[in-house]
Amino acid sequence: MRTTALVSLVAALGVAACATQHRERVSLPAEKNALWRSECGACHQAFPPMMLTVGNWQAMMRELEQHFGEDASLDEASRQEIAAYLQRNGAPDSYGRHSASSLRITDTAYFQRRHKGSSVPLWRRTGENKPSNCPACHKASDEQLW
Repeated sequence: MRTTALVSLVAALGVAACATQHRERVSLPAEKNALWRSECGACHQAFPPMMLTVGNWQAMMRELEQHFGEDASLDEASRQEIAAYLQRNGAPDSYGRHSASSLRITDTAYFQRRHKGSSVPLWRRTGENKPSNCPACHKASDEQLW
């Protein structure tokens, strides 16, 4: 009898944990940074820092000359300010679900989990062939996309 109760309790906790993870939201930090928004948002949406780990952001900021095939170089003062903002507001490195060896947000476990469930991804069904163009599907303001 105790074994059955214990198994039931563990199963219930597992379901609750999965439900909590599914409801997880990534939002913009309370801290605002106009330079980050203007520089990163000049070519694409300025993605919320919590979408990647601090380590991922550090690696990305070191390689701006080859930013996914583009030169996104910044002057040193701007690079340092944005890097510091991302370090203060990025996901902790222990958040494996927000880490991507490719540095692509679309390769994180978080993104994959939030966008699974269809053989034809939403961005393809809507005619948008880039999963990184979040506003193509998420019509809310960028502060509420996540």
